[in-house]
Amino acid sequence: MTSTTAGAMPSPPRGYRSRPARRAPRAGHGIAVLVRRHAEVVHGSRQRTNEQAERALSADEDEEDE
Repeated sequence: MTSTTAGAMPSPPRGYRSRPARRAPRAGHGIAVLVRRHAEVVHGSRQRTNEQAERALSADEDEEDE
């Protein structure tokens, strides 16, 4: 497992796959909580990636205007 900040759920190594029914008790949660938390993390990652792409694209457009 990778290190985490206080209060964060530990994240498995990249490419690690296991069944939610086995992972949930290890994390101290029910399956629904585990799946909901995973969805929040995926959504947040996707949102950050989109924001970074938008900033990069707008920076490229600003350079072209100059």
